[in-house]
Amino acid sequence: MNKPGLYRRRNYNIKKRFQGLFVIKIALSLLLGLILSMSILVYSSGNTITADYSSGKVNIQSTSEAILPYILLANGLAAVLVVVVSVLIAYLFSHKTAGPLFRFEKSIRAIKEGELTYRIHLRGEDHLKEMEEEINLLSEFLDHKIGSLQDLSVELTSLTDSYTCDVENGKDKISDQIKEKMAHMTEHLSMFKTTKRSI
Repeated sequence: MNKPGLYRRRNYNIKKRFQGLFVIKIALSLLLGLILSMSILVYSSGNTITADYSSGKVNIQSTSEAILPYILLANGLAAVLVVVVSVLIAYLFSHKTAGPLFRFEKSIRAIKEGELTYRIHLRGEDHLKEMEEEINLLSEFLDHKIGSLQDLSVELTSLTDSYTCDVENGKDKISDQIKEKMAHMTEHLSMFKTTKRSI
């Protein structure tokens, strides 16, 4: 069973595909925003003229042509900085989501294998705490129900073992059939690991 506070995540690449796609989408969105803002600036300044004085000469040209090299340089540097920072932020953010997803998958696999005592314990800063609670409630519900069936199976088996009938042979046959069915039920229920209960 998982114990809260004992789990420290050391690997930040928990769900590599999810985290990689998340980071790429954030970076592409930011790059698209930079390209869009640069395009709007160049387009809106295309109908204006700018005078530039350099090397003893006055150059008159379209504003968009005059500022385009500076816009490309400034936006190029900004793009690199924004992409690096956004990748780091998105990577750390996705880690707080990917970690819980990994834990949920592990919990669901444990439940599927019959380990109904398994509970999820996320770190305080992780996302998806509501999902943690719901999966734990599901696991507790299944633990209780399957455990009750196991208890019932044990009780019925005990009753049929103590049942003797000497009145009619037909009743002995029914008792044997009940025992056989109970043995099958017990066999199927025994695959589930539940918390122990007193009958």
